[in-house]
Amino acid sequence: MTRLEDPEKLESPYFKLQSTLEPNDLVKTSKIILQAVNDEPKLTQSYCLEVRFEDNKAFFTMCLNPVLWFDVYLRKKSLDVATKIARTFVTNTRLTVPYENEKVSPFEVEHCQTVNSLAFSTCIYGKSCSDRKCSKFLFADSFYLHLYGVSHRYLESLINIDNSVARDHLDIVCKDITKTRDGRENTCNFHIIGSLVIWERKKYFILFRREPIRGLLFIPRPDEGKNNFKHFDNTALIKDQLFWQDLLNERKSLGFNSISLNYGIWETGQARDKYAQNCHAHVNLNFDDVGWTNLKEMVPADTIKRKMLNDRDCPEPNNLLKNCLELERFRLQIVEPQLMVENSTKLAEKMDNVFSILYKINENLSEINAKLSETNAKLSEINAKLSQLVDLLIAKEQNSNTKND
Repeated sequence: MTRLEDPEKLESPYFKLQSTLEPNDLVKTSKIILQAVNDEPKLTQSYCLEVRFEDNKAFFTMCLNPVLWFDVYLRKKSLDVATKIARTFVTNTRLTVPYENEKVSPFEVEHCQTVNSLAFSTCIYGKSCSDRKCSKFLFADSFYLHLYGVSHRYLESLINIDNSVARDHLDIVCKDITKTRDGRENTCNFHIIGSLVIWERKKYFILFRREPIRGLLFIPRPDEGKNNFKHFDNTALIKDQLFWQDLLNERKSLGFNSISLNYGIWETGQARDKYAQNCHAHVNLNFDDVGWTNLKEMVPADTIKRKMLNDRDCPEPNNLLKNCLELERFRLQIVEPQLMVENSTKLAEKMDNVFSILYKINENLSEINAKLSETNAKLSEINAKLSQLVDLLIAKEQNSNTKND
């Protein structure tokens, strides 16, 4: 395990730490980097943990909200130093992060917006539902319901259902009690969407992501037989040694090269309860082009799952570039004009000082010129008197020479 690098040293919104692939070391590293964020409570509002696996090592990067990074670490510095550090981060990021323009996702889920309508809703009968048309007629009027012979039982299930386009029957829901930000107790109610499940494990589900991008979700499986329904949030999950053991085993078979977990409002931003404090744990499994191609080969061709994998072939929008935009919008667009005004004021003051100095120099030069003029006049007088003296001496010498002759 290496020494923790903090935002002060890196001059960027990151904590960085390196670990071996031993589950025990991964737990220790997770605790250290989480504690580093918790030591500054303001930073816990939103952050993301990324873990990249390479050469039998795990590289932990805690990505902070860039606006909060500026407020916590840069505001205490002078305005010019803070602005320079922030602008350098934006410039270097844009120069080093590649733009993947070959494949653009046709849509992106806005995780900062609360969900008002769902793509899936659980059927109240779950696996026991015998209606084969259950997920096809959520918006049908009575004519179509009669035409297709939809059962009265299904009509009954339409009561108090949110706007939905499909009904899910997997019937796996986490009923653990969680705390909200305002101190209330609430039921987790996280349910696994069967239509998105690609593989089932004993303790986890591996799901497609809703967006058409290359990546999967690794989610703890709710278990009614356990006291807490095997409920984990993202913080508790990465502190669990068994999680890392299971994840590393999945990495060997699936071939993902990194994982990421969101925290704070980056995790709960879409929760229907705006007071939600955390969600049922979900880990993003990230793949490069080669890893995603190899993953698709693991699924039989001409199946729905293979088609869904083929459709999800776009890179994830780059969060680093988003961070640059947010930092510019919410901080640099404010402080850079302010810095320009301050620098302009300082420059004007310096120019005034220069003009004052030049004026004094001019006055001194005028005095010197006047003194030089006086000195020149005196020297002229002295020169005239010396000329007269020379003339007298010459005349006297001539007279002496005449007498001698």
